[in-house]
Amino acid sequence: VSYWTNYSIGASTTLKACDTLNKANTVYTLTKSVSTTGTCFIVSANNVTLDLNGYNITGDAPSEASGVEDYGVKITDYNDSTVKNGRIYDFGRGIGSFNASRGTFNNVTIKAVGFSNLVGIKNIYGIYIDGGSNNTVSQSNISGSNNQDVDGGISAGIYLLSTSDNDIIDNNFNSHISQEQSGRGILASTAANNNLIENNTANSNDAHGILIQGNNNTIRNNTFNSNSKNSILVSGGEDNLFVRNTISSSGNSALYLITAGSRNNTFNNITISNTNSNYYDLQFASAGINETYLVDMHSIMNYTFTGIGGMVIFRDTTFGEIRFLSAINGSGTNLTRDVRLLNNSATVRSDLNIGLNKSANVTFYNLQTNFVTPEMKRDGVACPSTVCYNFTSLNAGTVKFNVTAW
Repeated sequence: VSYWTNYSIGASTTLKACDTLNKANTVYTLTKSVSTTGTCFIVSANNVTLDLNGYNITGDAPSEASGVEDYGVKITDYNDSTVKNGRIYDFGRGIGSFNASRGTFNNVTIKAVGFSNLVGIKNIYGIYIDGGSNNTVSQSNISGSNNQDVDGGISAGIYLLSTSDNDIIDNNFNSHISQEQSGRGILASTAANNNLIENNTANSNDAHGILIQGNNNTIRNNTFNSNSKNSILVSGGEDNLFVRNTISSSGNSALYLITAGSRNNTFNNITISNTNSNYYDLQFASAGINETYLVDMHSIMNYTFTGIGGMVIFRDTTFGEIRFLSAINGSGTNLTRDVRLLNNSATVRSDLNIGLNKSANVTFYNLQTNFVTPEMKRDGVACPSTVCYNFTSLNAGTVKFNVTAW
């Protein structure tokens, strides 16, 4: 060896047909394309690598006879698996990982298919991770899944369920469709927590670009274009961070939050454009969605906060913050205009949407510290003490105060 890290010796085995991979610490290398009528490869040992070596694994496009629950590769209860460098076509689920950790799925192309009248489980996924943690999906094209079941099955590029600390990086999750218009690029479901979803595309899905139901996930630098319903849907997820994502041409509302459990989520520097004019750039579809942070969000046009609305914090990292102390509600055509922070200036256009006329704590950043006889002003004149009161010195540089109305 020319330098030191960690070295070990493992077996290497070539494959010409579907099989059970049951030798630990082994690299299995496919030497020809293979096809099957059921699940192709079953991993039943730790530290197994399946190198598809540029070849295809092809299923039989599951139908009423075969059911949908077949896999190109299935891993259950074994750790440190790797699947790489090839194509997996026409299975109900391309790769299934169950209660398995530290798996690596890299440089694979997957297209899942399900025909009408499927028996058993009706949903199809490119990659299905249920349980386990610390798996990585990277540099893969998981697109074009087509669920033709007429009884309501969904399709998704990747489905995360009861799994945590996974990295989903540099993938395409595009063009997933189903009979019920429920194709999703990325689905992070119940207890899918603490995952990093970064630098992916989820475009042209017939439902959502991404659906988040888990907590503490980071969704960063992704592109969501031309999805038929919502680009980003949060349903019950908490403490998620959405940062520097790009959204274009949403068929329904671009950012859509539903259920009061969707709380304490942060949307930071997201670019939104060309949303269907019949819908909204931002929609709170349920009352009581609280502690939503909108940070450096400079392109929100049509918006609506349903019913009594929710408590929202608007933050500009250069100029300051407006933290509403009770729920805001109502609708408008330009949220960026209606709630705006500039240098030493906070504006809320309650004349355009009375639902914004709620008490708030306001913070200004980076003010001068040598005002002579400083005072708080409302519309250019001294603000009465019944409306404005300060928590800090007005010469503090970072100044915090309360307003009772706008």
